[in-house]
Amino acid sequence: MFDVIGFGALNVDKIFLIDKIPKADQGCHVKREEITAGGSAANTVYDLSVIGFKTGHIGKIGEDEEGKFFLENFGGVDTKGIRRVKGKTGIAYILVTPEGERAIIVNPGVNDFIDFKDIDLDYLKCKYFHLTSFACSRSFLSFETQKKLVKKVKCKITFDPGDMYSSMGLEALKEIIERSYAVFPTKEEIEIMTKLNYKKAAERLLNIGCSIVVVTMGKEGCYLKTDKEDLKIKAKRVPVKDTTGAGDAFNAGFLSGLLKEKSLKECCELGNRIASLVIQDYGARIQNISMT
Repeated sequence: MFDVIGFGALNVDKIFLIDKIPKADQGCHVKREEITAGGSAANTVYDLSVIGFKTGHIGKIGEDEEGKFFLENFGGVDTKGIRRVKGKTGIAYILVTPEGERAIIVNPGVNDFIDFKDIDLDYLKCKYFHLTSFACSRSFLSFETQKKLVKKVKCKITFDPGDMYSSMGLEALKEIIERSYAVFPTKEEIEIMTKLNYKKAAERLLNIGCSIVVVTMGKEGCYLKTDKEDLKIKAKRVPVKDTTGAGDAFNAGFLSGLLKEKSLKECCELGNRIASLVIQDYGARIQNISMT
């Protein structure tokens, strides 16, 4: 059995360090360029594998060089649930300034076309099933597949909606939230999703059916809400190079705490710790870490 299986877009990240985020009709200069494997759920299960947990992922990549690159750079994550198909692997073009600000342009490729029949349900034997968003720019098929899957799996579900899903509104996400054990939106995402202050929004999500809401707040840390707990955990201040993957790393740290049966406060602290490691370098994933 896996500790965590992820299900979200699988992308190759093309990261450009630039002098500024350009506005309309403006240009910018590229100072440095990197290519890494990415995708929100993929980053989380990768980080968990580095920490020492058994992880896997389901999804699609193309039969192209980017797909080959992705598989070669997925570390210790099991890839038997990933199908290679004709078409283009998803690509995220990420612009990062020296101050750590970023903008992302996504070409989803085959990510948006995952049918329920593409998933091997026998593969989904895990303690936690972690869902993140798809672009849904060409099709809502993968999103609909996620909504079907949450009714079939018997493990605990965790859900990071990201800005793409949050912009759909609460009603569109109810079927996933009501079956989720924990939901991980940012402050901006949960307020866009619910049109409420983040604290009232967290209560709203709990009323829908999830057990834990963790609102990530960047350098301010995170806010956790359950029926019994109401906590705000500060983040340690560290020098920031690139915030790409910070939320995914937080999710990995929090999940590592759940898997080790830590208190929810300790889970938040672990989330903040892992996120702080990612933002001090370029790229969306941690490389090495000691959890002792």
